[in-house]
Formats: sequence, C-alpha cells, structure tokens
Amino acid sequence: PAYGVKRFSQVCIPKLEHRQAVIFMGKGGHTLTFEKMMRDLGAQRKNITLGETHSAPYTTRRKGPSEIEIMWRIDLLAAAFPAKDTDGFVATLKEVLPHHCFAPVQNVLSTTLCDLNAHKHPPRIFFNVTKVGPRGEFLLTEEFISDLRKGVLPSGSAFAETVMKAAERERLTIMQALGLEPIRIDQISALARDRPLSNEEMEAREKGRMAWSSYLKENGLEKRYLSEDVPYGLVTMASLGTFSGVKTPTIDAEITLASILHRTNYWRIGRTVEELGVSGMNVDELQVFVNEGIRS
Repeated sequence: PAYGVKRFSQVCIPKLEHRQAVIFMGKGGHTLTFEKMMRDLGAQRKNITLGETHSAPYTTRRKGPSEIEIMWRIDLLAAAFPAKDTDGFVATLKEVLPHHCFAPVQNVLSTTLCDLNAHKHPPRIFFNVTKVGPRGEFLLTEEFISDLRKGVLPSGSAFAETVMKAAERERLTIMQALGLEPIRIDQISALARDRPLSNEEMEAREKGRMAWSSYLKENGLEKRYLSEDVPYGLVTMASLGTFSGVKTPTIDAEITLASILHRTNYWRIGRTVEELGVSGMNVDELQVFVNEGIRS
C-alpha cells in the first residue's frame, strides 16, 4: 500500500546500482517522492530509470498467509521521470509484464492525477458507511457489481455518483491548470484496456465471496479504501489544486469527512506538493522539471 512506500524507499535508496530501474505500481506520485528522497539523502542517480503506473497490475485479495486471489488484470497508464525517458521505461515494463498493455501518458503528474481508486472508493464508502461500520463486511466492488447485474440500483450509488462527478470536474480542471491533457475517468479504462475476469469466474466469486469477504470482515471501516486513497490520492489532488490555483471543495469535503470517520487528520499526514518535492515552483517550472528533470 501507498503508506508503506516511504519506508521501503528509505531502505532501497542506499542499495541502488548503476542502470537499475525503479518502478512504482499501485498509485501515482511515488516517483516524485522517491526522487526527492534521493536528493535529501544525497544519493546519486547513477543512470537509474524512475517511473510509475497509475495503478497496480492486478486487483488481488489475500486468501491465506501465502496465497492470493487475482480478481482483475489491469493494463496501465505509464510515465517516467523525467518524461523524456518514458519510451524506454515503457519498453522495460513490457519486458517485466509482457501480457499487459501500457499506455504512455504526458508525465508523472498525469499518472498521479489519474487515480481511479481515489475517485470511486471514498464516495461509495461514505454512502454505505452504516453497512461498513457495524458489520464490517460490506463488499464494496462485489456488492456494487452484483446489484447492477440483478438490475438493482446499488445502495447509495446515486449520491456517490453525484460526488464522483463533482470531484471529477475538479480533477480535470487541475490537469488543465497544470498544462496536462485532461483524461476523463471513462477514458482511463479505455486507454489502459482494463480487462475483467470472465463472467463465469466473477459469478463463482460472488457466490463464494471468498477473499473479498474475509478481507473486509477483518478490516471494516479501518481499511485502505479510505486510509490509502484519501491521504495518497485525494490530499495529493487537493494540494496540486492549491498549487495551480484550482479550488477543490468536493475533494476537500471528502478528505475532511474521512478524517472525521477515522479520527485522523489526513490533511496533516497526507502527501502534498512538499512531499513531492515541487513546492516553491510555478507551473512552468514544474512542467520543465517533470518533463526534462531540470530544477530551476
């Protein structure tokens, strides 16, 4: 999860060797954080390739101490830091994961802001919080898909959809303000060719509930749908909004509500432009930095 990346980075940076590639998968934004940590620690780049994808290559659930279940295979948006290295980075990704598709995007700001999980998870939790809290067994994606297949409007979906649309407008405005090509949520899946398992496989999982059920029963409301997607997704978006002069009232409200539910100040601990190492720049300087690797 995103909240473990910093510690792993601290361990890995001193051990980096010439011509290695550091690939972050799971959530965008880690590449800039890693680059800042390298500078702070006085580490040399050593011709190291840095890059990231917008999501993890698989959606998985733990079935036991040494067993996972792969629910979805996800093809990915990808960018290197600096962006001039993206073509070579994508070639490396294809060697590592030859059965996935990778769509190169403008730069690591694009992968950071194309965060599907931060877009969909918090609103669906907020409007189903009574299911998640007391029982601790709400199956976010499984129940949502299962209800749709039955022709039933998923619980809280209309309200969640309203919030998601409002937050989407703010996210796209931030992308425009940062000089990025806006990528809508529905375009992300099309660009990345997000591919589910077969209907038969999904139906088998719905009947058994398998890893989905055990995962959420163990975690309840205190789970990654808020504790990861809010501080490392929504807070980063809001911070980039402030950086670029874009107001984000919907995203701000989601962060505040999650902070209240978890009794945690996500505004304070979340990943901001300071942690990304780009505070103090203007938009033009930021573009030069992420595209060329040159700090003004």
